[in-house]
Amino acid sequence: MYNIPFIVINNRDVSIDDIRVGRAAAGTAFEQATFDFVRAWLAGEDTFIITTSGSTGDAKTISITRSQMNESAMRTIEALGLAKNDVSFVCLNTRYIGGRMMLVRALETGMRIVAREPSSTPLAGISDHIDFAAMVPLQIEATLASKEASKFDGMKAIIIGGAVVSDTLQTSIQKIKAPVYATYGMTETISHIALKRLNGDNPSSYFTVLPGIDIQRDDRGCLVIHASYIQETIVSNDLVEIIGGNKFQWLGRWDNVINSGGIKVMPEKIEAEIGKIFNSLNVHQNYFVHGIPDKRLGSKIILVVEGEFFVKKKQVLEALYQTFSKYEVPKEIISIPTFVYTTTGKINRKKTLNLS
Repeated sequence: MYNIPFIVINNRDVSIDDIRVGRAAAGTAFEQATFDFVRAWLAGEDTFIITTSGSTGDAKTISITRSQMNESAMRTIEALGLAKNDVSFVCLNTRYIGGRMMLVRALETGMRIVAREPSSTPLAGISDHIDFAAMVPLQIEATLASKEASKFDGMKAIIIGGAVVSDTLQTSIQKIKAPVYATYGMTETISHIALKRLNGDNPSSYFTVLPGIDIQRDDRGCLVIHASYIQETIVSNDLVEIIGGNKFQWLGRWDNVINSGGIKVMPEKIEAEIGKIFNSLNVHQNYFVHGIPDKRLGSKIILVVEGEFFVKKKQVLEALYQTFSKYEVPKEIISIPTFVYTTTGKINRKKTLNLS
């Protein structure tokens, strides 16, 4: 641990000793957050305050311990076969749990750190070989569409978090030769507690929990998590199907369920099918399904699309009515020029709809 002499951040070498004593000069907020956390970790601080993403409610701060972060890191390191002198690529905001845990995994294992300002194509201009990377879906999608896509192939492992991997993106991921995993987790679980292989010869439909994690469902059908390094039981709002005790399929968010005409509709199920429709029609715009008040139905299902209204509206509407039952089909399509996103790249549905 701590045997790396420097980190590469925004294409420049910064001495670990300079970071340790507060001598490293930060040029951006990302660099400052990275230096501050590394310095605190090297100093042996025991408690860290982390802010949640706020994607499903108001952002809040929680306190987590060094030992909890270390336990979580070790589980990922063992599951992915990461090792000393591997190169870890940090391109997530290091104020939040995803970016911070990338730093912890590297520091505790002796992996070399290459850090880059978060952007849609963080590998642009990176000449270092990368072994391990964590990205949000938007970064994976944009990189695959760029000339940097081949840089994925030589990696040992790529993990994706922060948002659901769409059907379209999962199809594109099949081009990547390196193992790619979707993650399930949240700030309260100290990063991810389960992985799902997305490509290769044996992709999976299910998340498999890491060692030391036990799962069950509550009365709503939502995932309940017991982790050996977390004192409290974590009760999520994620509807799941549990298979064999240590695997689960994510179905959607309990707080997103739409009651339309007395029928409960899961928007994530509808969104997955719409992704296939968009893919077949070569439509590349972000979207989500939501329920809005309706006098007759109680809630009316709508499709919200980002950007100027797409020219293939007629074909999309025809495909929607061919694919869905009368209870599931979106009754209206709304176009919003630019969605509102959280700092971790998730669509903030509530704030986005307020723009309409």
